[in-house]
Amino acid sequence: MTDTVKLRPRIWIYRRSAPGELHSVPTKTWDLWVYGKASLPPSEDGFVWFVSVIAWGQNRNIARLGQVDFWKSRVDEGGVHNEELRLTEMRVTMESAWAKMGDSWLGNEAPAKPQTVVDATSRFQAQRYRWKPTPEDERALRDTVNRRVGWKIMT
Repeated sequence: MTDTVKLRPRIWIYRRSAPGELHSVPTKTWDLWVYGKASLPPSEDGFVWFVSVIAWGQNRNIARLGQVDFWKSRVDEGGVHNEELRLTEMRVTMESAWAKMGDSWLGNEAPAKPQTVVDATSRFQAQRYRWKPTPEDERALRDTVNRRVGWKIMT
């Protein structure tokens, strides 16, 4: 592919059932699950652990990978992402984003008031929904993605 070709993003979701075990989640299933209309099997701790991968390409040819994130989302006993849990996660995520931006979203270059203590509460809360992959998870993700694109895009 050349630089003049417009690359389009693809989002791939993989559910982690155990360390080193990733399962592709079809887009339709993911969309239904996000809105509480489908279930995904939760782990023993009541979370669905997943990896989101953004792949850039044209048609079925992937040129490069974008962001890779490791998330976990609380679900009910049936694996459904209900509205209350979803809204809690959205609130924490937005508060974390706003905390990172400070007053810049208002157009201010510097904080409106000097702060001697940084309130990092929202950042710590957002970390509850992230997880650090084990070497087995990294290996499984690399093998799965490389197999999907047909070449060694992840090393």
